[in-house]
Order: sequence, then structure tokens, then C-alpha cells
Amino acid sequence: MFHLTMFSGTEAALQPGAATVLTLFGASVLSAPTLALRLSHYAQRRQQKATTMDVLLGRDRSMFVTLFGATEVLLPSLVDEYAALQQMVAQTPSHRTQLRELANELAHSQDCGLRLSTFTLFGGCSVKRPSAKRQAAALERAQKTGEIDAPLRAALERLVGRAEPEVVRGLAGLALA
Repeated sequence: MFHLTMFSGTEAALQPGAATVLTLFGASVLSAPTLALRLSHYAQRRQQKATTMDVLLGRDRSMFVTLFGATEVLLPSLVDEYAALQQMVAQTPSHRTQLRELANELAHSQDCGLRLSTFTLFGGCSVKRPSAKRQAAALERAQKTGEIDAPLRAALERLVGRAEPEVVRGLAGLALA
């Protein structure tokens, strides 16, 4: 995927795998893939090792170049992450053990499967989850609509504000139990 923003603003969804995002004098807001998609991509990538040339040229990761602008990568809310993992488990119930192992490997990897590189000059670039306030609102809505129950909400609330490896392990523990 190649994404170019010049003198304006844009929003887009990232897919797992390599992408190049160039932001010049503008702003890009990008939605990161869910943990379920990252697990699926990680399983494929584990089977097909990247060549030395892929690593040197950065074709094995997403590259964000921001010049005089802003790039923001938004990770999904914990409710969205949990729902995506539950859907993945529902589609492949016999693979729970394998998915747990992959999630553990992903949590111990340097980038938790995000595979991002950035270069920013006279601008800003951030990778973050929704704020604690937005997470709390999403969890409350999910409980009111019956998507999650009170104990699950409490468990997900404990993951708010945690580092990505803790979030990956926590989500995997909840969804893949």
C-alpha cells in the first residue's frame, strides 16, 4: 500500500504488512490493524522468512515519512480488539492453542506485530490507543448493549493505558481462554 497526503488531511485504514505513507505539509490519521489481523499476518510471515533485501529496503514493514505535517496511527479500542479476536476464534475454534502461542510470541517481539518505522522532520508522528476516557465510554456502551458482561469489562478496563505487550497478552488471555 502506498499512501500520499500533500497540503491536506486524510484518514485511511492500514492492513498488516508493508506500506509506505508519505505526509507532506498535511495530516494523516491511520487506523492500525486489529490484533486478530496482526496474529494472522504474523503466522503467515513466520512461515515465509523475509529476505535480506526485503529487510534492507524496508519491504517487511510499514514506513511513515512525515515532513512538515502530522501522522497519527490509532490502534483499535480494547472492545474492538476483543470482538475481532472472538470472531477469529469463532471461525477457527480448533486453533486456540496455536493462536495463544502466536499471541505470546507477538507479545515478546520488539514491535508486537505492528512493524512500523518512522521518519519525521518538522512535524509529529504518534502511535496510540484511544484515550482512557474513550476506552471507558466504549466499554460502557459494549456492556449496555450486551456485547460484554461486567467481569469482562473489569478485565478489559485493567488493560487501559498498559504497554502494548501487556495488552496483547491480556487480550489473548481473555479471548483465547
